[in-house]
Amino acid sequence: MRMTEFWADLAGENIYTRSVSLGLMVVILALGALVYYQGQRRPLIIERACFSKSLNPVDARVTDEEIKSFIHEAIPIRFNSDADLNSSLISLDERRYQIVEQRDLSSKQMRQMVIIQNVKIEEDDIVFVEADRLISVGEIRSAFNFPLRVDFKQTRRTKENPYGLIVTRVWQPKATGKEREKEKGESQ
Repeated sequence: MRMTEFWADLAGENIYTRSVSLGLMVVILALGALVYYQGQRRPLIIERACFSKSLNPVDARVTDEEIKSFIHEAIPIRFNSDADLNSSLISLDERRYQIVEQRDLSSKQMRQMVIIQNVKIEEDDIVFVEADRLISVGEIRSAFNFPLRVDFKQTRRTKENPYGLIVTRVWQPKATGKEREKEKGESQ
C-alpha cells in the first residue's frame, strides 16, 4: 500500500509542476509580446527646460525641405571666400577644391560669394541649383549666372551636421534649366 501512495503523491506533484510550468510559460509569452509591442513604439522624448514638453523624434529619411535647407547652407560654405573651411557639410575632396580655388582668388585679390536663387530636386535625389556668383576685385563687383549640379550622400546626423548629408561633388552642368528643357523638347 505504501508504494501506491508514493506513486499517487508523485503523480500529484507532476501534475502540479506541469500546471505551474504551463502558467509560467503563458506569463513569459505575454511579457514577451508586451516587450515587443513597447519596442515597436516611437520613444517618448521629453525636452528638459524651464517648461518641459514632449518632442517628436526625427525620422531617418531626409525630406526635400531638409535637402533644400542643407543646400542653402552647404553651397555658400563651398564657394564663399569668407566660409568656414572646417565644415562637416562638405566632403574632403570638395574642401580641397575650395582651398585651391580660394588660394587662386586671393592671389588675384579677388573675393567670391554665391547667392542661391532656386533649388530643384529631381527624381533620384538629383539636385540642380540656380545661383548667382558675385566676384569682387576691390570695389568692382560682377555678377554671373552660376548653375550647379550637387551630389550628396547621407551620413549619420550629428550636432555639427544635423542634416546627416555631405556634399560629395559640385559642378556646373553643360546645360542650364531652360536649355535642358529645350534639349528634352528637341529629343522627343
